[in-house]
Amino acid sequence: MKYTLLLVLLTSAAYLFSSSFSFFIPNEAIYSLGFSSYNWFGALVYPFLHISPIHLISNMLMLLAVGLVVEEKLKWKDYYLIYLVSAVAAGAVFILLVPNIVLVGASAAIAGFVIPACLIDFKKTVAYLILFSLIFVAIAGPIQSSILSLYSQSKEMSTELEQAYNQTVEQKTQIAQNISALDDKFNRGEINITEYNQSRTGLVTALDNLTEQEQAVSQKLDEATGTVLNLEEGITREQTSQTSLIVHLAGSFAGLVYLALFRRDVIWNSGYQVLRLERWLRRRLRRSRKRT
Repeated sequence: MKYTLLLVLLTSAAYLFSSSFSFFIPNEAIYSLGFSSYNWFGALVYPFLHISPIHLISNMLMLLAVGLVVEEKLKWKDYYLIYLVSAVAAGAVFILLVPNIVLVGASAAIAGFVIPACLIDFKKTVAYLILFSLIFVAIAGPIQSSILSLYSQSKEMSTELEQAYNQTVEQKTQIAQNISALDDKFNRGEINITEYNQSRTGLVTALDNLTEQEQAVSQKLDEATGTVLNLEEGITREQTSQTSLIVHLAGSFAGLVYLALFRRDVIWNSGYQVLRLERWLRRRLRRSRKRT
């Protein structure tokens, strides 16, 4: 499992760092690191970028489903070369089709493992795909609900903090006006120096306390506002992003071409897998007929 788990860990770590440990990667990072006609360096980076936690989890579960089968028969060089070649080939096809769109996500590279996995062990591949698909269905809903709930809470908190900040600013303005009025009274001789010093010291102390409170509320407001903007940006991007079947087919074809060029033994051994599958289907059919 080490080859697949290493990819899962690297991709997950890339998401955490590029998102600054937030829920979503900022659009600026997507545009600067994703693969597009104006960023060819992204051809090596885009499989490690994802538009949302749901996108990341779905791809990582898919990688586990097919990657665990592939690494049973392939050496680490073949394993990672298939992943890289499939990513680059799928990216090239994508650029030809839609040159003005940014490509991110590991699904195109993972597609390069689908055909090799089926050739190595078809039954196990199908079983893993079903298993990890069920896991995704089970966890995707709660994760999406948690994100929406966090967005609602952050928005309410941001509104409350903004009100508290405005209230603090108003209080500071009022105290500043009181200090100015006190200075005028003292200049006109309406109060003595002792009363003036006592009153002014109290007002200045209150103003300093409000200034500290304003800074603390401002910092919390910035954090809450940043969270709201990050969630709004990510949720909108997730809803508007699209996938491409042709790109995934290109990744799958690249995996098959690699086997044909460098690991023909996997293709030759696939005949045994087909024979096993045929025998299994025949046994199932005979049992079904006996029951009826």
